[in-house]
Amino acid sequence: MSQLPQTILIVDDEPPVLNLLGRILASADYRVLKATDGAEALAISRAHADPIDLVMTDVNMPKTGGFVLGELLETLRPQTPVVYITGDPGVIESWRERQVGQHWSLLLKPFTPEVVLERVRQILLTEHVDAQG
Repeated sequence: MSQLPQTILIVDDEPPVLNLLGRILASADYRVLKATDGAEALAISRAHADPIDLVMTDVNMPKTGGFVLGELLETLRPQTPVVYITGDPGVIESWRERQVGQHWSLLLKPFTPEVVLERVRQILLTEHVDAQG
């Protein structure tokens, strides 16, 4: 886990959601990278030399959906946890069946800033503990 501020890549094709998550995370002193689709997220991931501590991606996006993006990111940054965001509770079964990656979580919309920040803190703390063995 990198030193503070930790970097979080947010991927969502809906600007209001992307901007809301960005504001929530920035208010807690996280460094925020934003992408509006999977291709842009992959480009950012490739170009960003420093660690990306967490990726938060919408599941349902045109072109490259969140699950596919997670699989692709796992090859680029295998230790980076991914939070899949969806407003469709039916996605939960698909998510469980796919078991995408080793480090993942699901966040259901609608969410509150408190829920987002608590989930992020839990994941980053868990990843930090796991990295220390």
